[in-house]
Amino acid sequence: AVAWCGVGDLIATGTSVDSFNYRNGHAVGRGEQPISESNCEGLNSLKQLANQESIFQLPLLDLLAQIATQQQSPDSLKGFFS
Repeated sequence: AVAWCGVGDLIATGTSVDSFNYRNGHAVGRGEQPISESNCEGLNSLKQLANQESIFQLPLLDLLAQIATQQQSPDSLKGFFS
């Protein structure tokens, strides 16, 4: 039951237009600077995961980190999925 509490938090923060993380994600998706990078758990986690040495190849994670740090355009996702 405790694990499901986190799922509720994830859904609320990812779908509510009032959510700080949601607004930051939309800003990054539009190619803009995040509202506040230091307080955005999602962006910080993404960057940390992308910088970790891993035995797995995670090209989508790498691309998302490049978009979050403005090294790639959000439009580059279109090419990734085609």
